[in-house]
Amino acid sequence: MVKVCVMTSAHPVRDIRVFHKQCRSLAKAGYSVTYLVPHDRMEAIDGVKIKPLKKGKGRLSRFTTTNIDLAIKALKQDADIFHYHDPELFWIGLLLKLKGKIVIADFHEYYIAVARESKWIKYDILKRLAAGMVWISNQLVNLCFDHIVVVSERTGECFSKNKVTRIQNFPILTEFARKKEDADTSLSPYIAYAGAINDNTCIPEILDALLEVNKKQNCSLKLMGKIPENYIKKITAHPAAEKVEYLGLLPREKMIPVLQSAYAGIALYKPDSINNQNGQPNKNFEFMALGKPVITNNFPATLPYIEGTNSGLCIRSDDVGQISGAILKLLENPEEAQKMGENGYNAVHERFNWSTQEEILLDLYKTLCKKHRL
Repeated sequence: MVKVCVMTSAHPVRDIRVFHKQCRSLAKAGYSVTYLVPHDRMEAIDGVKIKPLKKGKGRLSRFTTTNIDLAIKALKQDADIFHYHDPELFWIGLLLKLKGKIVIADFHEYYIAVARESKWIKYDILKRLAAGMVWISNQLVNLCFDHIVVVSERTGECFSKNKVTRIQNFPILTEFARKKEDADTSLSPYIAYAGAINDNTCIPEILDALLEVNKKQNCSLKLMGKIPENYIKKITAHPAAEKVEYLGLLPREKMIPVLQSAYAGIALYKPDSINNQNGQPNKNFEFMALGKPVITNNFPATLPYIEGTNSGLCIRSDDVGQISGAILKLLENPEEAQKMGENGYNAVHERFNWSTQEEILLDLYKTLCKKHRL
């Protein structure tokens, strides 16, 4: 049996891409999977052996305490293939290559842009330096490692084509099994957002738009996800606060019913971010999987999946008029909104779902095993 070690220092133990999709798919396919992740105990879930790492309390602690612990434990693993999910772990990948191991790097975002646009690096010269360090590490990854997995096409362009496989963040269909009777249609219409709530997610613009919408139609907003304290204050101080319900960071089994009963899903990101422009939000596909029309950005990377399938409306996220106009269009045209939801549902169930990406993942592993005679 081929042994695989999956590594992350930044993601939670039940991360959707890392654990629910990749780890579980590999274990189901017959690989022996060990998962090194910040956690509080050793356990096995769905055939995946979880080995806990020391949890850092911040970035500095993660970069030092957690990553050093990960390096020590990874070097002790008797695995054939090592698959890591955070860019700062590339140096551990280099150590593993010195031991003759197969190493896969998994890039969830366009990290050069992430460094350039970082909020926690204060000075521009330091942002440029960080972006330069990411570029250098990319060259080492490309030169030294066996394969590179990416989410976006733009990230894949940073590496040699013959070393890159794109595995997209499409939803697991069984998690979004839709039953019409599960939706609570007695509720007043609301739009829903689930995910991180911060400077990047255009909540102030959505609240401004909600004020305009309620001059013509009754509509509220339900927010779910991790939120900084200062953002709670911003929301409660906003004139549209009475139309907003913050439900906290919900487990997925409680989050999905809220999405199921929503009139539409909304996921908007700052338009001037290069990383955003090349991203592929999970939320859009989750809304589609539940048959909900989507309001999202008009980024080139997004348009084929939303406008290309007539599953929602793509707009500028910094234009309050466009946001309010999109919400009103769906509210005032329920048959069209329902049709968009059905289009999205069909697109996800036919094409944009994890089973298609699982095949790509398993084909990659089969190819590497064959190449290295495992």
